Amino acid sequence: MAVLGVVLLIRSLVMPGGKVPVMSLRPLFYITLSLLLFGYLLKLAGMLFALALLVVVSAFAGDEFKLKEVLILSVTLAILSVLVFVKGLGLPFPVWPTFPG
Repeated sequence: MAVLGVVLLIRSLVMPGGKVPVMSLRPLFYITLSLLLFGYLLKLAGMLFALALLVVVSAFAGDEFKLKEVLILSVTLAILSVLVFVKGLGLPFPVWPTFPG
């Protein structure tokens, strides 16, 4: 893998090509923020809320935001994730918020 990486690096420096477009920081910010929120809120708020928030926040990284599509996606993803990870695989993720006491 390292040899292949070096070969590709050398080829990219030698071959002519167009300029690499400037990357926007907005998608990087929203995707990172959504992952940090998910990791922090998973235990406190439960899998359903954390996943819904992950989808909604990461949707702001795109060029267009359609609330109806984002809500449908977040509900579908939350239901399928609970079915696969909690019910199917038996992973100990909290589905609902846990309240101290």
